Amino acid sequence: MPYRPKQHQIASQAVTAVSSVWANAGAAVEEIKQDYGEDLLVQPCLENVMDNVRIWVQVKGIKNVLTNTKVVGKTAIKIRADLALRWARSADTLVLALWDVTNHVGWYSIPSLIDLGHEELARKGRETISIQIDFQNEFNDTSANLIIWDARINHLADFVRNYRWLGQEDGQFSRETAVW
Repeated sequence: MPYRPKQHQIASQAVTAVSSVWANAGAAVEEIKQDYGEDLLVQPCLENVMDNVRIWVQVKGIKNVLTNTKVVGKTAIKIRADLALRWARSADTLVLALWDVTNHVGWYSIPSLIDLGHEELARKGRETISIQIDFQNEFNDTSANLIIWDARINHLADFVRNYRWLGQEDGQFSRETAVW
């Protein structure tokens, strides 16, 4: 008979729980079947209209973190440097979620990978790096909605910045020609 390790069971439970939080926030959630570092693709919607914003989520499951550690301060999640480099090069929002399957509670981080440096991440290749998750950043319906709005704002800021850059390149940017 095939054997399913306990860690695979914990991972599945964590992905399901985190998906549920995003769904409660009104987002469409797709589990990535060919997992190359992201477990979920979250597509927010506003007033039943799908956004053009994408949020990628890497889920890490743990069992009974409340008895394994004090839930104060931070914990570190190890990921491969080449994966972090791919995330750092993406315009989409990346969320790293840690979910305790025993206590039905989670925490999140939106890693600022630019600070790590593209050259350093590229040099490390398949070595692991640590990304911090602060236990004050609880992942729940409220924080999921805040993450969605933050992703929308960042996406719009990038759009405006690129639009202005294109207009400056063409020498045609003006308020009269701006199309929103």
